[in-house]
Amino acid sequence: YAYKGLETGSKDEVSYVLKQDKIRLVLTTPLNSKSPINKHIVKHGDGVKVIALWVEDAKKAYEETTSRGAKSYMEPTVETDEFGEVVRSGIYTYGETVH
Repeated sequence: YAYKGLETGSKDEVSYVLKQDKIRLVLTTPLNSKSPINKHIVKHGDGVKVIALWVEDAKKAYEETTSRGAKSYMEPTVETDEFGEVVRSGIYTYGETVH
């Protein structure tokens, strides 16, 4: 579905996006040993780092889960471009895996 790598100007990582209906998988690998992605692979081996879930209200979901004891990964952040706006937030779920 999508690709980012040397051919698109990315010098640090290569990513492939696979799509099936509403499901998107982003598979990423580092291109150098100094990458945070490489550090994660060295520590844990191949695996899942981020599981993204689409929710109605990312700010409310963040506030609700952290008020119940979830550890914050990323406070709600608004990102805007010519196509619209998205709010992203995140919590740790287990180990270094985040939702």
